[in-house]
Amino acid sequence: MIPWLVIGAGPHGVRAATALAERHGADAVHVVDPHDEPLVRWERQRRSLGMRRLRSPWVHHCGDRAGELRAFAPSRSGTWTPPVEVFEDHARQRWAHSGVRQRQGVVVDLRREGRGWRVGLADGGSLHATRVVAAPGLAPHARAVPEGVHRVPSDAPPQGWEVAGRRVAVIGGGHSAATAALSLLEVGAARVDLLAPGGLRAQQTDVDPGWFGPKHLRDFWRADVPTRWAQLAASRVASVTPSMRGALDRARQAGSLRLRPIRVLDAHATAEGSAVHLRGTLADDRAVVLGPYARAFAATGFAVSVRNVPWLARLDLPTLGGLPCLDRRLAAAPRLHVLGALAELELGPAGRNLWGAMRAAERLVEV
Repeated sequence: MIPWLVIGAGPHGVRAATALAERHGADAVHVVDPHDEPLVRWERQRRSLGMRRLRSPWVHHCGDRAGELRAFAPSRSGTWTPPVEVFEDHARQRWAHSGVRQRQGVVVDLRREGRGWRVGLADGGSLHATRVVAAPGLAPHARAVPEGVHRVPSDAPPQGWEVAGRRVAVIGGGHSAATAALSLLEVGAARVDLLAPGGLRAQQTDVDPGWFGPKHLRDFWRADVPTRWAQLAASRVASVTPSMRGALDRARQAGSLRLRPIRVLDAHATAEGSAVHLRGTLADDRAVVLGPYARAFAATGFAVSVRNVPWLARLDLPTLGGLPCLDRRLAAAPRLHVLGALAELELGPAGRNLWGAMRAAERLVEV
């Protein structure tokens, strides 16, 4: 019986596993992930988006001390946010030093067994654990996009998007949409239309910094679950960093990028699939038709729900708005702990961020 089994080797899984190994010993912690190394999906997704720097500041990472990442790369610590490669190298170093064991496998089933859990794998094997930590990463995130529109990030890097000399559209007004738009211009798109219904809002972090401490969390933790859910729904507003806003403004001035406050409703591809037209509305509800575009990409955020993780959904956990109701130690059921965006009813809207990974690890080692 494995004392602690972490499902998922993304940033949240890495931080949880290394913290637990430091507390209980490496032999007590195992990790299962579809890949044989940590952060594989994370790196694939950020490369596909063209992301070079984290949105999170230097003090949020996979370590346990605020200044640890700056000390890891002192020559590059003068900026507000670290290069993604520095974050990844640091996380992998901590992983290697922890001695945590990782098994490659796809989880397809989770069920109680005695005082612990049985984790079924796609290859027919199973793992038995006293405690399970679910860190499914992007798995709970899902949102349908119109036919003919591609989800950003995709599995292909920007170099594989085949947009050189062509006109493309990016739907969304947040960090991912802005990053995609700039990446498309870098690989030669003739023009990018950025379709952001609320325009562009510039702020350094993707949530109000008050959510990283007691300013907002004190009242959040005192509130009942329905009130917490309402606060979560109101807390996340699409935004870009000030530096990214500056890059977008320069592209607009050069004529290679056009910002349009349009809410896209659906898409229509021509019969031969060579062009995409988008139908949407302006702020005053006037209908507009845009295009033709060689390609259109959606970066409109995701609806997060435990229902998008089948092996968790089958447990019929108490939820509100798709999020499981957790106790202080992030337990959704006896000896089953949940991290990431699915932990936001307990950690607040920054629960999905690297800040949330650090706070979750602090709570797990209290168990």
